[in-house]
Amino acid sequence: MDFNIYVGLDPSLAAFGISIIDIKNKKIILDQFKADDHHNFIFMSWSISNLYNAIYNKYKEYLYNANSYIGQEAPIASGINSGKLNALGYAFYSNLGLQSGYERIKTYHPIKLKVFHHTKKYDKKLTIAVIEDILDIFKTNGYDIDIKYSRTKKSISITDGEADSMMYCIKQYLDNEDNEITKAIINKYPNFSKIISNEELINNG
Repeated sequence: MDFNIYVGLDPSLAAFGISIIDIKNKKIILDQFKADDHHNFIFMSWSISNLYNAIYNKYKEYLYNANSYIGQEAPIASGINSGKLNALGYAFYSNLGLQSGYERIKTYHPIKLKVFHHTKKYDKKLTIAVIEDILDIFKTNGYDIDIKYSRTKKSISITDGEADSMMYCIKQYLDNEDNEITKAIINKYPNFSKIISNEELINNG
């Protein structure tokens, strides 16, 4: 029997979040990476390449698995860092698509998180609270939670990047699984239906 793997990506040069739901091993991984910040085009390109290689080398068994479903945040088109984030996002999208198939990748506009929370002034703490609650649901169902990078040194607390990436990871999980965990999450957080991928928006006109 093939077991699906779900991956969430929140591309960022300062705090690149990645989340993984490994059904076969009943494990969830949350991690965060940082790249060197350069404004020079050539150096920035190296930073993106180094960041990609660091994440690839650590999580290639998940990223390139034939049964992986990937949810990736697509950067906002405007903004002071939009050029960097678009380049970073495209690097991951194109490389992962070539290796595991573009049909397995869904991209999401970050504004969807505001829609999820029903708020105009989005606070990342809202997402962190939701994710921590959902992680407890997985724990109750026998999942091991492996948090690689913590916001604080005194206690284990997921980062903004990990939380955002986990939103898209869970969205892939909900769209492809039907079990007690999905029912519990949807029952408590029905607004996951409001997080629509760019691909779905395009296909539905």
